Amino acid sequence: MAEAGLTATKTGGIAASVMQIYTKGLESGARWANVVAIIAEQTAMSPLLVITLLLVAAMAALAAVIAIVVTAVNAIVSAYNADAIAAEKAEVAAKELAKAYEEAKASYEEMIAAMEEYQSARDALDSLTKGTEEYSLALKEANRQALELINTYDKYLNSDDYHWENGELIIDEGALKRA
Repeated sequence: MAEAGLTATKTGGIAASVMQIYTKGLESGARWANVVAIIAEQTAMSPLLVITLLLVAAMAALAAVIAIVVTAVNAIVSAYNADAIAAEKAEVAAKELAKAYEEAKASYEEMIAAMEEYQSARDALDSLTKGTEEYSLALKEANRQALELINTYDKYLNSDDYHWENGELIIDEGALKRA
């Protein structure tokens, strides 16, 4: 709606400019006719020469009007094209923004899934007895998940955010929430 108002404002401004140029063009043609009439009066030229000079003045006025029309058409086309170009740029920007959003969303979902896998591997340790082979395998899996998280998302985790405790690599809960 605002764009339509802007276009109407541009078109109205163009119309006013065209009318002003048109008026000045007519004034210019009238001036030429006036100059020819004065020359004809002062030199007492033949009627054929006066008519020829008047035709030249009329042609000058017509040329001015044609130039005004061409200028007006160019201004209208430029205003129309400016809106179309702006709309194209906005469409491209919207597509790029949508693509960036989808990439960020996918990255976020991958990080959440990795954190859930790590937490699941840690939770599995709680139900097992230390020293058993099952516990040892679960501990290796929990440590592997922790290392994968640390290596993949190192820009979100500091070295203070994880530590070793009884052979288990533990990432602090606060660090996971912050990441």
